Amino acid sequence: MQTFLPYPSFEASAHVLDGPRLGKQRVETLQILRALVVPTYGWQRHPAVAMWRGHVPALTAYGLAMVREWTARGFADAVAPQLLEFAPEVEGRSERWLAQQGLLPSWVGDPLLHESHRSKLIAKDPDVYRTLFPGTPEGLDYVWPGGEAPAEPTLEHGVWVLRVEALEPWRTYELLGLPAVDARGRVTPAWRQQLRAFEDELVTGVVVGVLSAEEPDLLHLAVVTGGAAPATVHDVEYTAVGVRFEGNLERGSLPVPAVLQNPRRFFHVRLVTPLETLLGDAEDA
Repeated sequence: MQTFLPYPSFEASAHVLDGPRLGKQRVETLQILRALVVPTYGWQRHPAVAMWRGHVPALTAYGLAMVREWTARGFADAVAPQLLEFAPEVEGRSERWLAQQGLLPSWVGDPLLHESHRSKLIAKDPDVYRTLFPGTPEGLDYVWPGGEAPAEPTLEHGVWVLRVEALEPWRTYELLGLPAVDARGRVTPAWRQQLRAFEDELVTGVVVGVLSAEEPDLLHLAVVTGGAAPATVHDVEYTAVGVRFEGNLERGSLPVPAVLQNPRRFFHVRLVTPLETLLGDAEDA
């Protein structure tokens, strides 16, 4: 995992990368962003994650630069909308704007870092990169800068979120459920943890967000009306709670919509403001 920056400029770095590596940068940027924003995502201690800590907008802009170059070469892309969920404010913004806002990491422009990336690219594909980077020493190790995380806002509020394939069966039965086993028929430690959280956290009166694969841009809201109990829905065994569905929230109305990219079936999202405030703001808009 790496974000290649042979030059300080995101655009210039994207322009010089070979096709396969350029395409991969879009996906690896998305993985690093998820590691930075989604607490249960992997790669938390990887140095490529650490170097961007505290600079989600800049990393988002880097990924979008890779996308622009990728599509300019005639390839299709479905990654950009996912990247933008991490920092919508950088859409259409230049690197100069990022610098003026103090959003770039201090290591952008470090000659040793950029030289190490050029050296590693030569090692990966000498036929392509030796001619592009004449005079670059070969065999250098990566320069890994540390993160520069600013003080995080206090996140006192939150909501539990459940993923479902289709919403209609749950509306019909006025239930929400988590299957007894994961998609592969296993009960892994991670799945057991989700089941335990589902049983412990979804008590009467709690509001839960529901993400349907059919409507990924809406967070449906339901109020728990009964405690967890076994239930069978369409021949599948669940741990389920009774609910009453009450409205929905546009995914884009969340301060950082990317928090909903958590790959778990049941997960907690921390919020700066109460869910009720977000819902009220959405209704007033």
